[in-house]
Amino acid sequence: SDASVSGAGADQREVAAMRAAGWRGVLHEAGRWAVVASLFCVPLNKPATSIALALALLCSVLAPDLPGRLRTGLRQPVVRGALIWMGVLALSALHAKLAHGSSFPRGSTLFALAYPLLVATLLDSNRWRRRAVLAFCIAVTAVLLISWGQALGIVPQRDLALPESGARMRNTVFKEYTQQGLTFLILASIAFAAFLGTHARRTRLVLAGVVLLATANVLFLIDSRTALITIVMVMTYFVWRLAGPRKGPGIRQVVVLAISLGLGATTLWSLPVVHDRVVAVQKEINVYAAGRQPTPTGIRMEMWRHTVPMIEASPLWGHGLNRWGPMYRDAIRDLPDYPAFVADHPHQEYLWILAEEGIAGLLVFVVLMMALARHLGRLQASQRDAWACLMIIYLTAGLANCLWFDFSHRHVFILLLACIPLVTPAGDQQRGSPA
Repeated sequence: SDASVSGAGADQREVAAMRAAGWRGVLHEAGRWAVVASLFCVPLNKPATSIALALALLCSVLAPDLPGRLRTGLRQPVVRGALIWMGVLALSALHAKLAHGSSFPRGSTLFALAYPLLVATLLDSNRWRRRAVLAFCIAVTAVLLISWGQALGIVPQRDLALPESGARMRNTVFKEYTQQGLTFLILASIAFAAFLGTHARRTRLVLAGVVLLATANVLFLIDSRTALITIVMVMTYFVWRLAGPRKGPGIRQVVVLAISLGLGATTLWSLPVVHDRVVAVQKEINVYAAGRQPTPTGIRMEMWRHTVPMIEASPLWGHGLNRWGPMYRDAIRDLPDYPAFVADHPHQEYLWILAEEGIAGLLVFVVLMMALARHLGRLQASQRDAWACLMIIYLTAGLANCLWFDFSHRHVFILLLACIPLVTPAGDQQRGSPA
């Protein structure tokens, strides 16, 4: 086909350019594959992800024309948005140091926001970005199949899943249940977008099977309430895209969506697994309210209850990066079950931002999310759905968790965000309805 011939020609030109550039060209190519490896490793192993990113950084620095590649990368909206939020967090960290004597943050909490720029200096074509996303999908699909194998008794459960260690870890592979559940929803979203973008019958059947396996795993096998809340919004988006015309919302689409949501809600509530989880949450709330017992839901309520006074004490600028943890521990130090309530973040992304960066920080965050949504609207319809769902997953899961605080969540979302397709003039001409 013309596409395969074009791709082969591009590969030949890259090889020729690499040979012309000598060993530095080889490093450029190696850096690209290191980024692809980081996307493959991110749902599997933290050290391997860090090693792959370190290799990508080294190769990018030593590869030809670093200043030119940096200038090109800085023109990308996603890179600019990530660096703006990195600046906000850096100022917040400086505020915490000056006001409270806190140490400057270590690790990737702050510097992970430079990853989109690193990716932009290496993955300078949509073909390479598709390879990186495909590597992520292959890794998550392997985890999904192993998880189903555990549920069917074909693959042994992890030691953590034994009754004495915690039954909530059942059917998890490398990550704990929330991390694994969200990556399954991301996989389902990418498969759904590919399903809408292809007409080949066999391919559509395979992609539909991936969507069903991933969503069913979250509903029935993975005991993650965060993922269960998020799947409602993801499935709502799926129905919306399947319900009506592709060029814009209409009455038929709205009616079909409303009927589908009603039927879907009724079906979900009739499932014993969903009903039992809702009842369990109600019981946990009652137990906490009666005696401040550290139930999973009660712990969250305790954290949120103490976060509100923090926000009221410094509403505009917050208390500074990583200040929530020490302030919360000081507030609960007299609790009888103090160790059970201890946490480093409030398990709610927006309360966390308000407490540490204040209203000013939250406003910047909202503006950046709106700018990202606008940028996604410039993508072709076949590309837009996957990234729109990624944004929905992040924003919804943030209602019940602090995703940026966790290494695996942080790296999954920022690396996938860095692989958003490059917008071309042709893409602008072919764009469809807003995401």
